[in-house]
Amino acid sequence: MLMRYKNIWDNKNWMILFAVVLTILRVFFALKTPLYGLGTMMHDDYLLVNYADSLQNSEWLGLEYNNLTLAKGISFSFFLYICNLLLIPYPLGLILFWILSLLILIAAVKNVVGNREALLLMYLFLLYSPATFASSYSQQIYRMAVVPAAVVFVAACLIGLFFRRDEKISIQVRWALGAGVGLSFFWYIREDSIWLLPFVLGALLCTAIGGIAFQNERGVLAAKKLIVYTLPILTLLLTNHILSLKNESHYGIYTVSDRTDTNFSKVVSNMLKVEREGTVRADDRVWITKKQMEKMIDACPTLKSIEPQLKQIYESAWCIDGEIEGDIIFWALRDAVAWSGQYQSAADTDQFYKTLNEELTAALNQGTLKRREAIYLSSMGKGLTKEDIPFLLRRMAENMKSVFTYELCKSEAQPGNGNWEQLRKMEAVTGAMLVYPNRVSLKIGGMIQPAKNAEKLEVYIKAGSRMTELSIENGFSVEIEDVDRIEAAQFQIYENGDLKDTMELKTGKNAYCKIEVYNIEKVVSEDPLIKKSEPVIKISNIFIKIYQKTSILFLGFSFLGYLGIFVKMLTDLRKKRYECVPVFLIMTGFGISILVCMLGVSWFTAWMQQFQYRWYTFFYTAGVIAVLQMFQIFGICFGIKNVLKSVLSDRRKSWIK
Repeated sequence: MLMRYKNIWDNKNWMILFAVVLTILRVFFALKTPLYGLGTMMHDDYLLVNYADSLQNSEWLGLEYNNLTLAKGISFSFFLYICNLLLIPYPLGLILFWILSLLILIAAVKNVVGNREALLLMYLFLLYSPATFASSYSQQIYRMAVVPAAVVFVAACLIGLFFRRDEKISIQVRWALGAGVGLSFFWYIREDSIWLLPFVLGALLCTAIGGIAFQNERGVLAAKKLIVYTLPILTLLLTNHILSLKNESHYGIYTVSDRTDTNFSKVVSNMLKVEREGTVRADDRVWITKKQMEKMIDACPTLKSIEPQLKQIYESAWCIDGEIEGDIIFWALRDAVAWSGQYQSAADTDQFYKTLNEELTAALNQGTLKRREAIYLSSMGKGLTKEDIPFLLRRMAENMKSVFTYELCKSEAQPGNGNWEQLRKMEAVTGAMLVYPNRVSLKIGGMIQPAKNAEKLEVYIKAGSRMTELSIENGFSVEIEDVDRIEAAQFQIYENGDLKDTMELKTGKNAYCKIEVYNIEKVVSEDPLIKKSEPVIKISNIFIKIYQKTSILFLGFSFLGYLGIFVKMLTDLRKKRYECVPVFLIMTGFGISILVCMLGVSWFTAWMQQFQYRWYTFFYTAGVIAVLQMFQIFGICFGIKNVLKSVLSDRRKSWIK
């Protein structure tokens, strides 16, 4: 009986129990960590919540087409929709998505690693990743939150497919379909998802070579395998087709995004090619100056037709010091076109941009508009010249240091912004509680003395649409909620029900009464959720601090492991042994994707000021942290397994001799 008890609770079961307990604890942290919503971000956070709300109401991405309807990727909103469909709150769905991705990764490498302790450490290292605690990712209701899990999901399925290239076709199909579903979801989270493509294509190519060429497959089996290895790309293309058809049926245009896949993107591309006056620097905050826009207006009749609206954007909140910064100019352009009445029909709007693009192309070809000589990494980004390369490399190195050390990862109970309606909608769509903005009110005390001839006098404090009646003669003390400035409120004096006069909130006198104000105190009320969440925020930051303190150590060991794997691979190739080749190729794919993402983001954010670009680089590279951590666990784990153990084994043999 005792032996049976011991067999039940062997090392394996204790490890599983340990992993389950820490997983439940991680879920608990996720559920207890408050979210914050940015209701005023009408082109970003709130837009994606509106998409999700429309999906939940069976309205696709909105009943009416406008300049925001097809402006962003659908994946994050679809994720919110799925959480709602499964009756689970968004924070729970988010952490379960992360755990699912990790379990798939562990399953993918289980047979290759062959060590339960190593698998457990890999799982726990990723489970408590700083990316899943960082407020900018996991607490802000925005699409960056799902990027890390989506990246791991795609990588795990591709790695699993690679390591099972010699197994049954039916098994390979499951991994290939998983990779296809994951890639399709990841691709439509953001518009710059191409950065993961080097790893995806490299993994599929290596799988095809290893599964077909190295196995000397011929005929039907080779054809079947080739179809399986192209399934992820075919699934992505099919998803694109389905989404485009869906948008065509609702809005009359066959596209996934009318910002990146239509004639609008061609207009943006041509506008960025127009030469600007003076010296152009890599970190110029303005991509298209007002003078450039004026030249394009003169050269293009279509732009001339909306000149009043274009002048209007330079008088709007988009404009700072007479110019519109960075890529914001293109959001402002869409607003101007919408104000002109163009965004009534998707097809008509695309035709408008098609005509404009043809005019810009002709003006550039004819020399009416001078063409700038540069390399364009993206149709939505400014051109790169050889003079910009030193700046770009310095900025990229600075950003990589910040991202690789998790410098800006931090968990915090941060108030959001927006009005009650916006925040309540975000709560309703996500099924989670938000940290509300601080409530600021004015506490006012004083005395009102009516004039002798006043009849049926009533005095109110008016703030917005709210009226607060004040006590007359006995003194008053009231608190006016949601008013942070004295100028936002006023006294209103009524006699016999008629408004007679208004006064500022200070001591004063008129024909009807004398008002003495004794004190005006600003009262700030903090959301109680901030205080309640302090313990879990504190613990979360302890985990983050551990990763920050050990980041250089892990990075160093993983890079040494990578170099060791590379050297051993070269040594083994002479003996026609290929055990290290798969891991080396996987890690190289990770590294290339990291460099591509860091390069693109560093160039895109070059126009931002220092306090902005550091944060935005961190914000836009949510997926890099996940890829980096996979690189680290592969480098350390397989470095120990394939290199260190081999070296120790050789030494042991030499000692025996």
